[in-house]
Order: sequence, then structure tokens, then C-alpha cells
Amino acid sequence: MKVTANQQAVIDIVARNPQGAGVDTIGAALPDISRRTLQRLLGELIEAGRLTRRGKGRATTYALAVVETPPALEDYTTFIPLADTSRDLIMRLRKPLAARVPVA
Repeated sequence: MKVTANQQAVIDIVARNPQGAGVDTIGAALPDISRRTLQRLLGELIEAGRLTRRGKGRATTYALAVVETPPALEDYTTFIPLADTSRDLIMRLRKPLAARVPVA
């Protein structure tokens, strides 16, 4: 999902409030956006996984969603048993091209 300028403005305001921000707080910071449009933007951002909603009714607050990053490719060596020669080969291939020893 491509984030629009208004959505990014909402994300920025929510990011400045780590404990969460309510619709009134966000609306006060964005006076050019109507309350209904702001509610629609918040719904879109929740649906996209960018924000999370806590509470109900007037006590509802919005916070940045915690995005879990997938394990890095280097981490596969911790859960896949490799032979010593395989580990050696991987270490050689991870070096930059300029640092590798030519074969032929």
C-alpha cells in the first residue's frame, strides 16, 4: 500500500505519541482534515497494518504497529546444520568481490 500525504501526516503524529493518540489529539494537529476523513484514514492505516487500535469508544487510542522483521538470511546457519566446508564456503562468498582470492 502506498501511503498518501495525509496518511503519512497521521502516522507522524501517532509516532510522536508513544503511549497512543486519540482522534481528538490527531485532529487537533491536523485541523484541515475533517473528523470523518480522519476516521477513514485511521481505518485504512489499521487495515494496512501500519497502526493498531486500543480501547473502545472515546477511549480509543492509536499507536504504531510493531512490525516483525523476518530473520536475516545469515541466521539460517543457526538452525540448519552445516558441514565445516560449507561454513567455510559461505564465509568466502560473503566477502566483497574485491577481497576474494581469484580461483584461476
